[in-house]
Amino acid sequence: MKKITLAAAFAVFCAGSAFAQQNYGSSIQEGSDNNTQIIQTGQENFSTVSVTGNENEKRATQEGNLNSSENTTIGSLNETVIDQIGNGNASQQLITGDEAQVLLLSAGDANVANAAIEGDKNTIISAQTGSGNVSLQSQIGDENLSEMTSTGDENRGTSEQTGDNSRVMLNQSGNGNTSINLQEGDVNTTSQLQEGNNNTINSFQQGNNNTAGIDAEGGGIDQIGDDNTFGVRQEGDNNFGTSFQTGDQNNGSINQVSNGNEGLIFQTGNRNNASIEQSNQ
Repeated sequence: MKKITLAAAFAVFCAGSAFAQQNYGSSIQEGSDNNTQIIQTGQENFSTVSVTGNENEKRATQEGNLNSSENTTIGSLNETVIDQIGNGNASQQLITGDEAQVLLLSAGDANVANAAIEGDKNTIISAQTGSGNVSLQSQIGDENLSEMTSTGDENRGTSEQTGDNSRVMLNQSGNGNTSINLQEGDVNTTSQLQEGNNNTINSFQQGNNNTAGIDAEGGGIDQIGDDNTFGVRQEGDNNFGTSFQTGDQNNGSINQVSNGNEGLIFQTGNRNNASIEQSNQ
C-alpha cells in the first residue's frame, strides 16, 4: 500500500512539473500572404500573434522563462520583430495601419517594451540591454520614427508622437535614467543622449518644424554624469533648443513660446542651474 501511495504522489508531482514548464503560443491570421513565426525556449513563456490584412511579416523569439509577448496588427505590409532573451520580459505591439516597422529587442530580465502605432509608414525601435528597463512608444500619424536604446538597469523612456514626419531618438547608458518626450505637430525632432545615473529629460514640443537637440549625427540634448535634469517646452513653429551638460546635479531648462526662437545651454561642472525663457507672442 505504501508503494502505491508513493507512486501516485510521484505521478502527481511529474504532472505538475510538466504543466509548470509549458510554453504557450498562439497565431491567428485573416488575409493573404501573411507569415508568422513563434520560437520559444525555456519555461512558462507566452506569445500571441493576431494579424488582419495582407503581406504582414511577424516574428517572436523568446529565450528564458516567464517572458510574454503580444502582437496585434490590423493592416497590410507591416513588419514586426520581437526578440527577448532573459527572464520575466514583456512586450506588446499594436499596429493599425500599413507599412509599419517595429523592432523590440531585450536582453536581460524584467524589461518592458510597448509599441502602439496608428497610421502608415511609421517605425518604432526599442533595444534594451540590462534589467528593469521600460520603453513606451506610441505614434498617431504617418512616417514617424521613434528609436530608443537603453544599456543598464531601470532606465525609462517614453515617446508620444501625434502628427507626421517627426523623429525621436534616445540613447541611455547607465542606471535609473528617465526620458519623457511628447510631440504634437509635424516635422518635429528630438535627439537625446544620457550617460550616467539618475538623469532626467522632459521634452514637450507642440507645433511644426521644432527641434530639441541637433540631429542623430551631430548630437542633441546630452547629459553625461549623474543626477542631471533638463526640461524643454516649445510651442509654435521653427523653434530650436539644445543642451549639453557634463558633471553632476546640473539643472537646465528652456521654455520657448511661439515661432523662430533658439535656446542653447552648455554646462560643465557640478550643481549648475541654467534657465532660458523666450516668447514673441
